[in-house]
Amino acid sequence: MIIRRDHTVSAAANVSHELYQFPVTGDMKTWIAPAGEAFITLTERSNRTYRGSFELSSVNGKMAVVNELPFEQYLYSVVAVEMYTSWPLEALKAQAVAARSYALNKGYGFQIAHVVDTTLSQVYNGASVEARSSTEAVEATAGVVALHNGKVIEAIYSSSAGGMTADATEAWSNSVPYLQPVESPDSISETGLKSWYRVALPSGAVGYIREDLVRDTGRKTEAGSVILESTTDATNIRRHPLIQETVPVVAQIQSGTSLIAIDKVIESNPMNWQRGPFTGDELLTVMNTYANPKITGPITSVEVTKRGPSGRATEISVNGTKLGVSSPTALRTALGYGGSLPSTSFEVEQTGKVVVLGGSGASVTRSDDSKKLYVMGAEGKSAAYAGDYMYVMDGEGDLRAATRNPGFAISGTGYGHGVGLSQYGAYSLAAQGYDYEYILQYYYKGITLAKE
Repeated sequence: MIIRRDHTVSAAANVSHELYQFPVTGDMKTWIAPAGEAFITLTERSNRTYRGSFELSSVNGKMAVVNELPFEQYLYSVVAVEMYTSWPLEALKAQAVAARSYALNKGYGFQIAHVVDTTLSQVYNGASVEARSSTEAVEATAGVVALHNGKVIEAIYSSSAGGMTADATEAWSNSVPYLQPVESPDSISETGLKSWYRVALPSGAVGYIREDLVRDTGRKTEAGSVILESTTDATNIRRHPLIQETVPVVAQIQSGTSLIAIDKVIESNPMNWQRGPFTGDELLTVMNTYANPKITGPITSVEVTKRGPSGRATEISVNGTKLGVSSPTALRTALGYGGSLPSTSFEVEQTGKVVVLGGSGASVTRSDDSKKLYVMGAEGKSAAYAGDYMYVMDGEGDLRAATRNPGFAISGTGYGHGVGLSQYGAYSLAAQGYDYEYILQYYYKGITLAKE
């Protein structure tokens, strides 16, 4: 190893070297390159291996590490991470062209590099994630980009559009001619998933249990609701229909526990999802992290007050006042207690809001616990409503779990901002026999494809 007087270093050997550079000031840079075709392992980046070389420099008093490699080789990793490598080749080709176009559109997007390795640009995890199929897709479309009026487009994409892609205005308020709503065949993400029952427990609590963990007893309540029975011990009842560490457990039950079925939904997935119900206090905590101005007082109502061309929420009112956020897509974080909402294509059910019909035909809307509510049974006996939940059946026999205090259940479709290419939609179109050119021109309106 040679350490030069100008503090640059040159090293090549058959064994690993520990390389230190300090202090790093001014415009000094260090380059590290492997001998031959070997890769470089970056320990502090999850031990990932990388093609090309590394440039070390100082930015704002901290060491900056930049991976320098041929552009097409960069795409080998991006496509392998951004789309499942087992998906049809034409879908992977569409992803390759979209990723190439997106990166070229951004140009030198950062102070010392074209891109970063996160979703701020596109996810890039180095050579260790590369796969034969994704590399084939990149090479088969080498140099091909999407153009609109002769310029490389910002080829935005997301996981699932939930059946309809978004207009650009629904995410960032600015209109883009080639980013318009189109129907998207995204339901393939539900293939093979189980359904979940939303159930009422003997304790009065409400949550979700997967369909294969219960059996139908053949019995019904006097109101006609199906009575289920759990078939396994130590079974978690979850807040929404998904098994993840981040999904709160409502209760744990044993085999033989009787449950009343409220409704049945598919497991939350990129096409259809459920979140909540959240309490007013929970939403107040997360909203005031992002809202400007902040919300004062308890939250008693949350409503979607404006929607965009595809039906996505673009404005929310809280307690009758517009929620101030930086952009429509920021609503995902502002309402995402415990994690961002999957998309802005959602409905909000105010679980504490109940319309009570009197004997004279007059109706009263009850949205909180400020006034007592009495329930009359079939024998004419009445009792004051108590407990966290109240079960309301409509004229069609559908059961609803209303909450005593203000609560908010959010259900929606899609995963991501929904603008541009839908990856699950691309999968479906490729599976139907469409090629990558058709897929790209379907999602990006008025574009042409050319080799740059």
